[in-house]
Parts: sequence; structure tokens; C-alpha cells
Amino acid sequence: FRECDLLHSVDFSKCKSLKTNAYTFAGSNIKEFILPDTFSILDETIFNDGFLICKSAEKYIINNPEGKFFTNDGLLYKHINDDETKLVRFPASKRMEQYISPSNVTHFGAGVFAENKYLINVSLINVKSLGKLTFFNAEKLLKVNLRSNNLTYIPEGFLMRCSSIKKFKIPLFYYKK
Repeated sequence: FRECDLLHSVDFSKCKSLKTNAYTFAGSNIKEFILPDTFSILDETIFNDGFLICKSAEKYIINNPEGKFFTNDGLLYKHINDDETKLVRFPASKRMEQYISPSNVTHFGAGVFAENKYLINVSLINVKSLGKLTFFNAEKLLKVNLRSNNLTYIPEGFLMRCSSIKKFKIPLFYYKK
């Protein structure tokens, strides 16, 4: 799918398995990914490889809200347990300037907001874990607010290449040493 300019939607809904490499969707113009309803058999690390470099992605679709993985408003989530959810991917071309995480979204995957072209303000509430390169190259990002008593680590490359960032609010525990 690399550099497929005319392809705008890919339907993997009938796939039994799915593997990607770092450049599977690089340079493509794919805006919509329809993923298998049985996505629970797949490893979320595929989103750290091929999907991470797909800068045109606007939404992910899974038609099974009861599965291990699910989508809401084009965002890809994973059920951790009854009380906790992980945001796996926020599409790079999702036209949203502000994101405030729901209180049950406590984990954020590697590169979850990477390459996003539109986010300006992000508030992560009740965050427990962040994947590396969380906001990598989110070019318009101005403000990040982490609100949590449970976050103990800010990962490698958290705001790497976020040249517009002006404000970063760190949880209180970082000041208690």
C-alpha cells in the first residue's frame, strides 16, 4: 500500500490475521481503515509500525463494540479490564483541535498521537501509562496537560519534534521528591 495515492479506504474486515512493517502505508493517501471485528487476535504493535507512518488516516472502524478492540469517533481503543481502556491510535489526520480523555481511558499506546496535523490542546485525565513517542511530530500541538496521581514515568520521545509546544503541565508527583 506504500505510496498508493488513489486508494482512500482499506477494508480488512474479513482478514483472519494482519501484519505490517514500518512502511506498509507510508506515503499512501488512505483515510479510512476498516479492521476485523475479531481484532482481538491481533497484536496492537502493528499500529507502531505500518499505521504509524500513515499520515493521511482520518478514522479506524471496527463494527464490534464488544470486542477486545473497538472504535469510537474514529479512534482505536483496547479494553484493558472493566474499569480501564487504552487509546491505541488517534489518526494522524483526525480533524480535531482538542482532545480530553474520558476518565476510563487510563493508558495511551506508543505513538498514539504521533504525526497528528490538527491537535492543539490535549488533556489526559487519570493517565496511568504512556507509550514512547506519544506526541511525536504533532506539529500544531501547543498545550499538553497530564492530570494524574498514578503516572510514574514520562516516556522517551514524549514530545519529540513538537516544535509548537508552549505549555506542558506535569502532575504534582514530579515535584514531590
